Parts: sequence; C-alpha cells; structure tokens
Amino acid sequence: MAEKKQSYFTPRWFAHLFMARLSFGDTFYAGMFGSGLIFVPVGFVIAAIVVVPAPEVMPVLTLWMTVFYAAYFSALFPAVLLTGLKSAQSGGWRWAGIGVALAATVLLWWAAYRFALAL
Repeated sequence: MAEKKQSYFTPRWFAHLFMARLSFGDTFYAGMFGSGLIFVPVGFVIAAIVVVPAPEVMPVLTLWMTVFYAAYFSALFPAVLLTGLKSAQSGGWRWAGIGVALAATVLLWWAAYRFALAL
C-alpha cells in the first residue's frame, strides 16, 4: 500500500507546524519561508486592488501587512527553535537556520516600526 503524501498548508498542517511536530526542514523552509509563497502574492493582489481607488491607504496597508507577517514569524519562531534543537542530523545548519529565523523575525518587526514612524 502506498504511503499517504503529506498535505502542506492545510489547517491540520498548520496545527502541527505551530506545535513543533514537523521536521526542522518543514518548519523552517515550508513554515517560515514557504508561507511567503502565499502571503506575498495575496498581499500584492490586495495592494493592487487598493492602490488605484485609495492610494492614501497604502502606507497603512503596508504597515499592517508587515505587522501580520512579523506576528506570524514571531508565533512560528518557538517551533523553529524547538525543532532545530531536537534535530541532530542537521549539524551546524540548524544553528544557521535558527539564526536566520530570528534575524528575519527581528527585521520584520524593525520594518514595521519604521513604517509606523513614516506615517
């Protein structure tokens, strides 16, 4: 009997993701950066819809999209940290992944702060 293929980006997958029940690779690559394959195009479509009728709303919209993505990274960082610490087969790369995840989270909050100052 064939093994059932894992479904990504489903409610069950996200539950396992945030509970740190996936592998380090799935948590880091698919969870943190694969989600950008959804968030970025959706944000672009929203911005494209808003920019023509209400261009004055774009700075606030940019701020809120950045805050949303930063909050998502902040909520996911503990799972990245836990799976990274449990993942012995990753060697030194797990530390690099944890560092990149932390840096991306901090930089997203810094960008949100800078957008807020610009308003």
